[in-house]
Amino acid sequence: MQLFIVVSTKGKLNMKSLRILLTVFLFIKLFCVHGQTQMMHIAGYGSSNFKASFLRVEDRTLTSKSIVGSEYLTKEWMIGELRLKNNIKYKSLFRFNIASQNIELIYNNDTLVFMDPFQVLAFNFMGKKFIYDIITSKDHFGPYIQGAYLEVLVDGRCQLLKKYDKSISESNVGLRYGAAETSINAYQTQTSLFIRVEENTSPTKFYGKKNELLHLLGKKRKEIEEFISLNKLNLKKENDLIKIISFYNQII
Repeated sequence: MQLFIVVSTKGKLNMKSLRILLTVFLFIKLFCVHGQTQMMHIAGYGSSNFKASFLRVEDRTLTSKSIVGSEYLTKEWMIGELRLKNNIKYKSLFRFNIASQNIELIYNNDTLVFMDPFQVLAFNFMGKKFIYDIITSKDHFGPYIQGAYLEVLVDGRCQLLKKYDKSISESNVGLRYGAAETSINAYQTQTSLFIRVEENTSPTKFYGKKNELLHLLGKKRKEIEEFISLNKLNLKKENDLIKIISFYNQII
């Protein structure tokens, strides 16, 4: 099964087209686990050679010019390290596209998108560690299953994970000299926290409620409750939640 696609378009490759291609890939991946893969051989940046499957994107910038801001964690290309489950490591210039949940890298003046996130063991970028996992999310249509890159805030038997999202908001801006208002679409960044209580279990989204946390960490409910009270911790603050999960890992 061919797992990299060369996209040859004269015009722009929009986000909708890319999402369709990636959705098709994930569908095939789930149901064709034993299929053969055609691999692209790439020389690493300061590392040994690396084999992986990629989607080649003709355009460096996937953001529509009509939208203010960026769909990336940072627009600048920065050196990072991608480590696969077979222990192959690859160092290169990367960007993390939050909107499409893709890792992009530069190779021979092309932008390549890593196409097989299920192979990823860890992605280290901007001083952060990311892993790929399947989570359950909700929108106005209801719950749905989604694959996403999650930042590891606390590692250990119990993990605290952070998901980044991008949405597009519309606002009206009044122009000077009596001109009519105009609408501006802009990317907004949102984050949400997930807790994985045990290895090989799905991360659970955390909404910042004390009873919710005590239920998840029920094995040490009394100790956690005392720790929160003694240190006057606020469960809606990320740093305080990091302290709680770190403490939980110490006592289990």
